[in-house]
Amino acid sequence: MAPTAELERFRRFAEADRRISLERWQDELLEAVLSDRREVVVSQPRGQGKTEVLGRYGLYMLVLHPTETIICAAAARDQAGHLFRAAERLAKGVPALAKRLTFTLREIRT
Repeated sequence: MAPTAELERFRRFAEADRRISLERWQDELLEAVLSDRREVVVSQPRGQGKTEVLGRYGLYMLVLHPTETIICAAAARDQAGHLFRAAERLAKGVPALAKRLTFTLREIRT
């Protein structure tokens, strides 16, 4: 699937709970993530939504590939917790998603 079509699909998924809409820089971030690049560096000030959008992307990949293991990691344990909670907020905020998933202390399972 072309990155722009995949980006649109992710946008619909990410905005499913109506609490966020992706900003232009987040679209550009996801275009880079969906490209054939091996690494993507994100440089945005604190509080701009980096963790939120990447947590949603991890959840999106889990929903797309329910038999796979999707690992989201961060440099520090507390940051990894923020990433997990971002994914969990979306999952629990959309009833259709919440029904399909099981939540544990540090995992979301299909």
